[in-house]
Amino acid sequence: MCALSPLVVMNGTVNYQSRQLVLDFTLTPYNGQTPLSFSATQQTLQLTYKETLLYTERGGVAVIGLDALGSIEPPQAIVPLSTTGQLAFTSGTDPATGRSGNQGFEGLTISPDDSTLYALLQSATIQDGGSKKSTARYPRLVAYDISNSIIQRPSLVGKWVVPLPPDSSGKALGASGLHYVSNGIFLVLSRDGNGHGGSATLSACKLVPPFPASGGEIHLYCHRQADLISIARATDIHGTSFDSPRKPIATRGVLDSGIVPAENVGFVN
Repeated sequence: MCALSPLVVMNGTVNYQSRQLVLDFTLTPYNGQTPLSFSATQQTLQLTYKETLLYTERGGVAVIGLDALGSIEPPQAIVPLSTTGQLAFTSGTDPATGRSGNQGFEGLTISPDDSTLYALLQSATIQDGGSKKSTARYPRLVAYDISNSIIQRPSLVGKWVVPLPPDSSGKALGASGLHYVSNGIFLVLSRDGNGHGGSATLSACKLVPPFPASGGEIHLYCHRQADLISIARATDIHGTSFDSPRKPIATRGVLDSGIVPAENVGFVN
C-alpha cells in the first residue's frame, strides 16, 4: 500500500483541500530479454484505489497540508521592528530594533532526543549594539521545546547571551554555525568581518591567493576557529524584561551587569 499526494498546477489561488490517495499496488517484475510493448509494460504494475485521506486541523478545518501548526515567533526583542512598531525584515538597512539587517538566526541545532531546538543570532540585536561591528558582540541564543510540536506550539524555554570573539581591531566576528555537543555545551563557528578577512596585520592572518572571481584581489582570512561555549553558569533571561526591545542587554557594547554570559573557549583553530 502507498500514499500519494496529488499535484494540482493552476494559476492563482485554488480552494483545494490537500489530501493523500491510498492505493494498493501489485508489482510483477519482467525478467525477459525481449522489449515489452507499452501496454504490456503497464501490466507489470497494477494499482487499486483504496481511500482518500483529507488533511484537516485539530478542529476539523480543512488545510492545504503545508499549514504551520507549530510555527515559532521569537521574543519581541529579536523580531525586527520599524520605528512605528511594524515588521521590518530588512537586509541592506537596519530596523529600529531587533535583529540587524541580514543578521538573523545563522546558527541552528537540535538536541539528540529531538526535544529542544536551539537558535543563535549572527550578531547582537540593534538595541544591544548590533548597528556597529565594534559593539555587536553579544547575540542571543534561544531554546524552544519542540517535543510535542505537532499538536502544540513550540514554547520558549531558555535564552542566553553568547559573547562573540573579536578580531584584532575589536570588531565582533559573527556566528556562522551552531552545533549541539552535550547538555549546555555547543560549538560555535565564527567568521571574520566579511568572509574575506579583517584589518589585522599580515602576520596574524592567512594569505588567500587571488581567484578569477575576485578580479585578482588578494584577501586576508584572519579567523577560522570553532569555539566551545557553555551556558551552564550563564543567566537565563527568557521571560524577563529583556524580552522587550525597550530593555537592551548591552549598551554601546557593554553587557548589563546583571547578566552572566555563556563561557567561550577556543577549541579548533
